[in-house]
Amino acid sequence: MKKYRELIKAYKDQDHDPGLRIAGTIVIIIVGVMPFLDKIFEVLNLKGSYISGFTNFSNFVWALCQGLAPIFLIIGFLLRPYFISYLLPIYCYSIQLLWILDANMYLDDPLLHLYAIGSCTIFILIAFLIFTLKKKNREKIENDRLFIKEMEASIELLTQKSS
Repeated sequence: MKKYRELIKAYKDQDHDPGLRIAGTIVIIIVGVMPFLDKIFEVLNLKGSYISGFTNFSNFVWALCQGLAPIFLIIGFLLRPYFISYLLPIYCYSIQLLWILDANMYLDDPLLHLYAIGSCTIFILIAFLIFTLKKKNREKIENDRLFIKEMEASIELLTQKSS
């Protein structure tokens, strides 16, 4: 457990290398595009023969991307990408979710993009709220530590005067 804590502390304390952050941003952007890789393959007329039990290659690619996306998302997250890069996966997965719920939606439907933009906005607001709460919590902890140090110093002075 101690080694785990040391690894977490090292991860949090590491310098944010811009090259790594850019690599993480690229990985996160790739994750955002992954749900549509099957559509991209269709447009480029790329077809494969390996379907691994699926009805067609397009379904295989879609399912494969759905399985790999979380892994790439975690890898990208560990590289500390720029926050804005998370908006593309949120946008694309919001569109995909709406397509799953309503198969009659088309890419040029304005409501589809309004929903995706709304999802991104909600994501930003939730992230801002979490960052604000974390900052206030850190400030409170620091103030508590300062108070404890002042109280210890006061107790030390009182004990010295009484002896």
